[in-house]
Formats: sequence, C-alpha cells, structure tokens
Amino acid sequence: MLHPHVPEELRHFGKHLFATFLGLLMALGLEQWREHRLEARLSRESLHRIEAELRRNREGTAQRLAQVAAERPAMEAYSQELERAVAARRLGRKGAMPQRPSLHNPDFSFTWSAWETARSTGSLRRVDSGRLQRLAEVYSDLQRFIPIQDQMMAVPAFADLMTFSRLDHELLTTEELGRLLNGLRFQQVWNLSRIRIGHETLKELDEVLKP
Repeated sequence: MLHPHVPEELRHFGKHLFATFLGLLMALGLEQWREHRLEARLSRESLHRIEAELRRNREGTAQRLAQVAAERPAMEAYSQELERAVAARRLGRKGAMPQRPSLHNPDFSFTWSAWETARSTGSLRRVDSGRLQRLAEVYSDLQRFIPIQDQMMAVPAFADLMTFSRLDHELLTTEELGRLLNGLRFQQVWNLSRIRIGHETLKELDEVLKP
C-alpha cells in the first residue's frame, strides 16, 4: 500500500503556519485580558470617585439639615411675635415690631460631576448591575430635587419674604406686613418639607454607600 509522501518544505510550512496561528490566538487572548483588567481598574477608580462624591453630598446635607432644624424654633417664635404685632396693627394699636433673628436657612446643594463623567466615558461597565442601579436612583433623586428647590424662589410668597424682610418693619404698611407674614408661613411649611427630604436623602445615601 502506498503512503503519500508530504514534502519536507510543506510540512515545515504547515508547522510555521500553525505556530503563527497559535501565536495570534495567544496575542489576542492577552490583549483581551489586558483590556479586561484596564476596564476593571477604570471601573474601580470611577466607583471610588463616585463614592467620595456621595460622601461629600452626605456631609453637606447633614450640615445643612442640622442648621435648618436648629433655626426652626427661632423662626417660629419670630413668626408668632410678628403675627401678634400685625393683628394689633390691624386693630389700630401700633406697637413695636419684632426684630427678625439672624438666620442662614441654607439651601441643600449636591454635586454629580463624578457620576456624569463616569457615565459619559462608559467606565462603569464592570460595576455590578445591582449597585449601578442603586447609584443611578440616588443621583436621579438628587438631581430631581434641585430644580424643585430653585422653583421655590419664584413663588410669590417667598419673593415677598425676601423683599419685605430686608426693610424696616416699622415703615411697612399693614398690607406689606401681612404679605411678609404670609411669606414666613410659606417658608416654615417649606422648611418642614426640606427637613423631611433631608432625612430621606441621608438615609438613601447611607444605604448606597454600604459595601
């Protein structure tokens, strides 16, 4: 029985071709491994920056919430005194107007630059999907609150508060004092809402920052 004889040159070429093919596969696998490690590293770094940003948001929220809550009794006392003074003024009795206490009443402020950067660069592909969803929900809530807070500035009652509280109360008319008092009432209701939202935000941030 005859056996085909493969020329030595052809066998050498086949070995060389196989070695080249195997080398390409190894190079491709190595490149994919390097890309995987790079993506994983970028995801970790982005996640660390996001967590640091959320911790700063939490710290700022806690400070502002504590200040708003601490100033609330003084604001309520001032509102009650002003209400009595306005009622007396409407009855024709002109008494001394109460002095408004020096309060800061800070707005809540959040940042989300680390989150937006990570989203735009696609560096969160290696983050667990469940964790990624929780992060997205938290940032969505933070971003949704700021426009609501800004819109409060355009409410007429708040505009009256900003206008008349800066003026000498003794020179305000009864109507202007009433508008000032209405603005104070609006601010008190809004502050109660902000305190509630602040506590909910802290709870949400604490949850998402858990390992």
